[in-house]
Amino acid sequence: MIVLHALWDSRTSTLCVWAESSTESIRKNKSSTVHPFALPPDTLTETVLTCSPPNEHAQPGTFTILLPSTRKGPLPSPELITHHEHGKAAGLSPWDIPAVIYNPYTAFTFLVSLPTHPPSKIAFSSSLRFWVEAAKFSLELLTRQCFIPTLQKRDNEYQALWESYITEDDAERMHTLSQVMPPVCRACTPDKPPSDIVKDFLNNTLDAFIRVHAPQLLPPRRGRPPKTIPPAETWLEALSSSNPIITG
Repeated sequence: MIVLHALWDSRTSTLCVWAESSTESIRKNKSSTVHPFALPPDTLTETVLTCSPPNEHAQPGTFTILLPSTRKGPLPSPELITHHEHGKAAGLSPWDIPAVIYNPYTAFTFLVSLPTHPPSKIAFSSSLRFWVEAAKFSLELLTRQCFIPTLQKRDNEYQALWESYITEDDAERMHTLSQVMPPVCRACTPDKPPSDIVKDFLNNTLDAFIRVHAPQLLPPRRGRPPKTIPPAETWLEALSSSNPIITG
């Protein structure tokens, strides 16, 4: 049995997809911090491809999170059936996990493309199902055009970014999502409240989708370009380009 997981890392604005297997052996090297139940990269990629269309922009990688653990190793997720005795967690320990890494746009397309019911011998974890619901919320906001352009200062640079516009009804849904977020979804950024993690996911997926699919906001320039481009024009150009940084 294989259990597929997903975690949104708001530090890097990426979705990390990984999997546990009931056939992976218990940890033999006591000093190793590699998660003993995690699927290796090649098998993980094959598993993901059975659930979703191939995506050339998804990249293999490794990330580290804190998980409930005993002295023998990490506890398996509730969905994973194993034949080993694991006992009760003694605390949280860091584990290195092979993953398929998705940027905001590919994360969105991956999540909305997943089937309602997983293929045989694969289970979708609570974390993966949670981010599927968050992606559906993002899709609804896009469909209703509930987004606004913003200008933000980040790392001493000004960036033109699209953000979700949350109505009163949407705020209730945001609150519900935040309340039901599985604890493991906070493993990458345990100090962040669930509402901030959800908002970060919505903003990043909305921004990425709009940049890929929205038309240019400015008409083609005619004649000789001005020596100094007006700030508003620079902002609009950055909103529809792949690079949100405003230069000049």
